[in-house]
This record gives sequence, C-alpha cells and structure tokens, in this order.
Amino acid sequence: MTKPQKIFNIWIFGTLFLFYYGPLNYECNKILAVGYIVLFMFFANLFYYIGTHVRIKNPYPRKKIRHSTEWIIKMSIYYSFFITLACVIESSMKYGFSGFSFSTIISKMANSYSFQNDYVFMVSIWILSFTKWIRVIGLVLGSLFWFKIDKKQRVLYLATCLLIIIYNTLFLGSQKELIDLVIYMFLPILIRWSKEDKKMKIWKVLLTVVVFCATCIFLGSVINARHELWKDMFNSNASTGADYSNWIYKILPNSIADSITYLLSYLTQGYRGLALCLTLPFKWAYGMGSSFKIMNDISRWFSIPLSILEVSYPVRMEAIYHVGAYASWHSIFPWIASDFTFLGAIIIVSIFIYYWAKSWKEFLKCGSWISAVMFIQLTIFVLYIPCNNQLFQTRDSIVSTVAIFILWYWYHGTKHVNITSEVNL
Repeated sequence: MTKPQKIFNIWIFGTLFLFYYGPLNYECNKILAVGYIVLFMFFANLFYYIGTHVRIKNPYPRKKIRHSTEWIIKMSIYYSFFITLACVIESSMKYGFSGFSFSTIISKMANSYSFQNDYVFMVSIWILSFTKWIRVIGLVLGSLFWFKIDKKQRVLYLATCLLIIIYNTLFLGSQKELIDLVIYMFLPILIRWSKEDKKMKIWKVLLTVVVFCATCIFLGSVINARHELWKDMFNSNASTGADYSNWIYKILPNSIADSITYLLSYLTQGYRGLALCLTLPFKWAYGMGSSFKIMNDISRWFSIPLSILEVSYPVRMEAIYHVGAYASWHSIFPWIASDFTFLGAIIIVSIFIYYWAKSWKEFLKCGSWISAVMFIQLTIFVLYIPCNNQLFQTRDSIVSTVAIFILWYWYHGTKHVNITSEVNL
C-alpha cells in the first residue's frame, strides 16, 4: 500500500469515525451512510490498485512540449503574480482597501465572508476564472522546484501567495482558498522530502504535523469567529448541536473543544446529507446535478427557470428534511448520484481515484511536471470527498480541472531532462 493510499484510507475512515462517534448529533440513519462509504472504499482501493499497477506501455507523450520546464515555471509564476495583483487592485478600487495584518486575519475573514458585496463584474477576476489553472501550475511547480528557480522567481512566488491571502482575507473570507493554497505549496514539499528520504527525518515529520494541526486550529477559529459574529450582528442563537458529554469535551477545555467541533461540523456533516439523500428515489438531473454552477449557467444562458433544473438529491432532500442544499454539505456522492445514481457515483468517484493513483505512479516513474500537477489537483478532489463536489462548484475550479486533465492527457508521458532530472525525480 503506497503512501497516498494510506493517507486516503486514514482520512476517509477517520472522518467517518468522527461522524459516528464525534460530538455532533445528527438526526439521520448513520448506519446507512457508513455502509455506503464502506462499499465505496472497497471500489476506491480497487481502482487505486489498478491505477498504480497499470503498465505504462508508451512512455512518450501524445504531444511534444515545445518549451522547457524552466520556461513553464517562469511564465506561470510571472502570470500568477500579475493576475493576482490585478485582482487585489481592482477589488480595492471597487470596494476599498481596509488594511491588512496577520494579527486580525481571523476577524477580517469572518467579516468578509459574512458581508460579501453584491456581485460586480471585474475584468481581472473574470480572466482569472478561465486561467486559474496557470496559477495552479505556478504554485505547484514553484514549490516543487524551489531550489532550482532563481531568486526573482522565489520573490514573485512568495508575493503571489501573500496577495492570495490578502485578497481572500479582505474580499472573500473563504477557507477553501487558503486550504487550496496550503495544498499547492506544502504538498510538493512533502513530495520532495519523500523522494529525498525513504524514511522522513523526524523534524520533517514534526513540521508536517505542526502545519496540519495549525491549519485545523486556524480554520476552526475562523469558523468559530464567523458564528460568533452572526450571533452578535444577526441576533442568531444557532448552536453547533454538540453533545457536551462527548469524549472531546471531557479531554479538552470547552473553548478549544468548541472550535474543534465547528471544524468537525465541516468534516462530518457531509455524511448526514449522504444518509438523508440515500432515502430518496432517483430522479435524473439532466446531466447538471454534479455542478450547481453549470446548472445556474444553463438556466441563465437559455432562460430556463431554475426551479425546473433544480432536481438534484440535495435540493429534494432539503424540501423533505429541511437541511440546506447549499448552506450545508452532503459529501460528493449525492451530487454525482443526481446524474448517475448512487451506485454510479461510487464508480465515477473511483475513476477519479484511478487517475489520482496513475498520475502519482507516472510522476514517480517519469518525473513529468504535469503528472505532479494532476496528482495535486486531484488531491483536492480526494480531500473533499466527505464534504462536497469541490472541483465542480465554481467556474475557475471546473475550468482548472478540465484544463489540467487535458494537459495531462497530452503530455503525461514526457520524460524531462532539465530541471526534473537535477532533483532526481
């Protein structure tokens, strides 16, 4: 069992354990969700095995890359910096710049998320929505080949990361953007470390644990701050629905346990939505059930009433069980099942697992930069399986995923001889 597969199994079964035995009380048939996930994990591990053991018959790409890896990294980092800077400047011109500091990042993110401005068309954001895949390539490769890029590119890389944090803090308040940034920056570092040491040195393991724990605590604090703000500003008495006799509250102080519980609500509520949706009959969603972004675009482009198209499992579940279709999470399965049935959803998600595993194998075998990007992009897909259909929610994530898959399909057999060979990939 390879490293990604181990982490995948720990992640899914860990969140499933917290769903069943955690501090949150969910009114649903938990056994139904658990049984479905266990069935999925059988197929997922089978497809992962096939992906890592399939023979690479032709180690050459369908198309030849005309530019060196160095040129691709350089251009993608330059583009990432300037498009992100443009987004910050244009948003500041539209909404004003309230100032940024790391000491107030949690409160500002809560405010930005809670008081998002009405949509205003901005050229830079529109361009980024179709070209974010270039920024993904820049963030992944800049981190993966950090010691092989020059100082100017390193400065622009770090500046881009800072601009992403500033933009998200002041204008979006989204945890997703920061989680993606951590994945794009830190996962390539883990890949480098795993290549350098068969057994990672203890300080690298400790640093990985610290980064993971710090990210969880930070996200829990942001969610907690958001809920506290809603209580103050909107006179909301919403609670987590936590069971204060649960083992988490017995071993941790209430203030810390509350932040962890808010975070766990994001990691486990998807299984509740899954359990509730499993009780409903199948109704085809016209091929748009997997992405409400596509559904909304089709409605707008062809002047079709949205109520006609909104027949996905989560929407119908909300009408019966009064659990928000969009405000809450329902795992990835009800969305895909809206077009392919729940059995079909297991197969579809398992196919993504297959390509996740295959891109990992090809990266190790060929050292292809596009295989590394493909693997890390699909890692986000895997991470959000218990939560939602993350890669299909927004235009930029849909376009990025499709663009990266097309690039991988064309170039994934490339054996690089420049920058990749220097780091012994």
